[in-house]
Order: sequence, then C-alpha cells, then structure tokens
Amino acid sequence: MLEFLGQQAALLENAFYLVLTSSETRHAVRLIWRTEQTVGVAFSPDSD
Repeated sequence: MLEFLGQQAALLENAFYLVLTSSETRHAVRLIWRTEQTVGVAFSPDSD
C-alpha cells in the first residue's frame, strides 16, 4: 500500500515504476485498488 498527501492517488496510471531513491532502484508495479489517498500495488516481474 502506498499513501499520498492530498488526492494524488487519483492521478496514477494503472502501471508505473516505483522509484526508491534511497537505494537507487525501481520496481515495476500495477495498481490493484485505489482510494483518494492510498493505492494497493502488486510488483510486476519486469522490475530492474
């Protein structure tokens, strides 16, 4: 689950890369569910 400030969750595409700057990695994810401020994601196999 990812949580956002405001209503940015509504702006997300159905699939995107989640970038973790602290470890300089990115993960392909797809949306499973969304509310105004939170989204549930599943990791896709094509992550870097």
